Amino acid sequence: MQPRLKRWCDFIHSHGLRVFYHTDGAARRLLGEIIDCGIDVLNPIQHTCPGMDIEELKREFGHRVIFHGGIDINLCCLAARARMCTRKSSPICRS
Repeated sequence: MQPRLKRWCDFIHSHGLRVFYHTDGAARRLLGEIIDCGIDVLNPIQHTCPGMDIEELKREFGHRVIFHGGIDINLCCLAARARMCTRKSSPICRS
């Protein structure tokens, strides 16, 4: 995976673009290698999966990649309250 992904990232960067990469599930053990290839944005962060705690991921990898996602919209929609969404998402956005 790594040599091919790195070539793609290098190619995309050579055109002045950023790499937005999609993963699903509990991908933590692969994140270091994926990020080393040169991705700029990782989506989604399925924080309900094992090892995918958004605050831990931000501490470990946040200086190397932008995380896109990580907010449980189902919880917010079920609650149907904007304040709950704000309360749940604010710490993620600030960390």
